[in-house]
Amino acid sequence: MHASLTCSYRAARASQMGLKYNRETFNQMLRGHGNITTVLLDAYQGAQSRHTFFCLKCEHKWETTATSVEQATKKNGTTGCLHCGREAQIKATKLTALEIAKRLKGRDIECLSSFETVHEKVNWRCLACNYRWSATPGSVLGSKRSGCTHCNRNSANTKRRFDHQKILRQIHERNPDIILLEEYKGDATPILASCIACGNEWRAAPTHLKRDTGCPECAKHAAGGDGITHILNGTIRCQNGPTQVYVVEMKNFPEYLKIGLSNHLARRGCESTGQYGEALSLWHFETRLEAFAVEAVALEGTLSFYEKPLELRRKGWDGITELRKIDPNRLIEFMQQLVDECCEIGPLPLILKYLNLTSLSRADLERLHSSGGYVHRGLSTPVRGRRHGP
Repeated sequence: MHASLTCSYRAARASQMGLKYNRETFNQMLRGHGNITTVLLDAYQGAQSRHTFFCLKCEHKWETTATSVEQATKKNGTTGCLHCGREAQIKATKLTALEIAKRLKGRDIECLSSFETVHEKVNWRCLACNYRWSATPGSVLGSKRSGCTHCNRNSANTKRRFDHQKILRQIHERNPDIILLEEYKGDATPILASCIACGNEWRAAPTHLKRDTGCPECAKHAAGGDGITHILNGTIRCQNGPTQVYVVEMKNFPEYLKIGLSNHLARRGCESTGQYGEALSLWHFETRLEAFAVEAVALEGTLSFYEKPLELRRKGWDGITELRKIDPNRLIEFMQQLVDECCEIGPLPLILKYLNLTSLSRADLERLHSSGGYVHRGLSTPVRGRRHGP
């Protein structure tokens, strides 16, 4: 009688407060949504108020808000009991021996120990290389790419070796004079490179070497000079005017010869910081393009005679990449042959015939030649070479 009056009073009180449920109606709501194990023990005080709940299944008692249990029942289909929830989670992560065998099928991996959940570390063995390691089942079974770390490492090394050869080809296409002295480790990882033209060694990222970034030492000594890009862009220096190609003896190192071009040899000698000696031979050209073609082919054709005095290398002397340790008569005879051939076939064909060009530069020069030759500010390129000296 007393209990009945109390319940009636609480229901009336809840109605007066505008509450959605009382204890009895809340429990009825839970059972109506399939939650037959959770029971509200105390009076319903509101959705955000904390209440005491009891689990008939595991006899666990806990406190939480009424709305959390209601949402767990309606939206998630669970009881709201934390203890039962943990048990269900552990059960969901358990795998049977049949399921494990199914997931490992065709992967050459064997599980050496049993486990309760996929989150605990167990021992594994690779049937291919007999390597053993420890890892969670989740990491091994979760992806076909995960497996034997030893085999994965060997596969990565093989791929890196393949990438190294690929990078070498790509760099050679852009910079034929550059070679790699270390194993490729990634586009952004600096690697030791060497220039076969000047012997310089430096570290650079392969991604830079693949983008026409050449030897910094050669670039420093060739600053202000001409190149294939200047020919293609029509930006040969000195308005493509009269230019000389010369061979001079080094004053302080008489066994070395210097090949170069200039529109004013006397001034160039003054700029050499006193290193220029006697001019052994001199050829005059009406255009700088012709002089550039002869000089470039001569320098590349005598690379095997390239040497540089240690003293000049330490000073960073401008023009050191154009030094050759060769018999003077032999060098002059070779250059005279190039001058004669340039007069016969023209500068662009001479470059295309002898220079080691990238495929892109070669295609552009061939296109320029087939279109009628090089033109700079309306000036054509007649060849007029003559030699002065011995």
